Amino acid sequence: MTTDVGSATTSATSPAAPVNLLTGDTAALSRGTGTWSAENGTVALGAPGALATTTTASGWSITKSGPGTDARAGSVYTGGFKVEAATTSRQVVPYLYFYDSAGAVLDKVKGEIVQDSAAGWTTVTSVVGIAPASATSVALVSLTWGSVTGEVHYIKEPALTSRPAAAPNVVAPLRTVGNQVYDANGPI
Repeated sequence: MTTDVGSATTSATSPAAPVNLLTGDTAALSRGTGTWSAENGTVALGAPGALATTTTASGWSITKSGPGTDARAGSVYTGGFKVEAATTSRQVVPYLYFYDSAGAVLDKVKGEIVQDSAAGWTTVTSVVGIAPASATSVALVSLTWGSVTGEVHYIKEPALTSRPAAAPNVVAPLRTVGNQVYDANGPI
């Protein structure tokens, strides 16, 4: 978009679309499972584009993209995916796991619980977290709660993106209304 401001002309560009940090079959799930693994379950392709996790002991299963995605301390990470149950609907919770250089989990960021369904795909609300100071990698994680042995749940369209943490530009003068702070452009 180009805007004429008096005798000056300025150009505004929209920000670039976020890039999925998950790559190859970890993102596409077309020929294999990429770096996906499971705790209390096994992973396999359910169909091209969908990852199937089969619970191996009743209670829960965790499916994670592996700690292979580089993370930068202080950056903001956003993850999401779609879920579907093969037969029985369960609660699914998205997480981000941040790891240190030795592969130990530093922090787990929990997203909102959703209910998957055998009737179709459900999009989880994106989980957002800031990488801790000593984080070197991050994983996108799905916890399926209450699943029983042999139960299958699917994930498709996994995405993990990042952006630098940025403070908004504050424009003087500042004022308050109640507990809300305003600058010249509105609420901060």
